[in-house]
Amino acid sequence: MQKSYNFVVYFFALFANPCFFVVGILVFCFSTIHAQENLIKDPEPPIVPDAYQDSLEFDMQQYRLPWVVSDQNRDSLTDAATLINSDRFVKKKEVLDLNYDGQGDDFAFYSQKGHLVYQMIDSNYDQKIDLWITILEGKYIKQYERDLDHDGLVDVRRIYKP
Repeated sequence: MQKSYNFVVYFFALFANPCFFVVGILVFCFSTIHAQENLIKDPEPPIVPDAYQDSLEFDMQQYRLPWVVSDQNRDSLTDAATLINSDRFVKKKEVLDLNYDGQGDDFAFYSQKGHLVYQMIDSNYDQKIDLWITILEGKYIKQYERDLDHDGLVDVRRIYKP
């Protein structure tokens, strides 16, 4: 019984300490300083690099060789397709069907080194992209754009400073 009482005392001492509250406020302020989110008053088309503009195929059954395909839920429909660079054996493109309806929902594009550089997502499964993400070095989000009302135009853009 004594050990559980000590745990409760330490728990409240840790979170009741004003120092931890101040550190939390500083972390929050720092994160908002280095990211700029803009609600766009006049929605505009997304900024999509030309290399990715015409490479969207929502019908997952269209992905065949040289794509590597898989059926993750065993319904005989393709759920994931990956195109691999045959010279370096790294991913070039990847398409995922997140809700298993036979339509691509997540389109990922990779650099020559196999790092994720760009991603387009259909978050409401209507075969229209509504989230565009630019990624640096395969792990840092540089920018994202979001279509909130699903009209194909960017409503929110957030740019992260390096």
